[in-house]
Amino acid sequence: MNNLGFVLSSVGKYEEAERTHRETLQLRAKVLGKEHPETLANMNNLANVLDRMGK
Repeated sequence: MNNLGFVLSSVGKYEEAERTHRETLQLRAKVLGKEHPETLANMNNLANVLDRMGK
């Protein structure tokens, strides 16, 4: 799902990308933990989308 969020962001579908990254982040934090490298990478991707959206 993180890859889907990245692709959506790449084609300018920022709202969909934000939603996808948030869902993925919630799942990864629950399953892998908040400090896991994949969870942190997902946080970074979400931050990039939010930055592009001016949030």
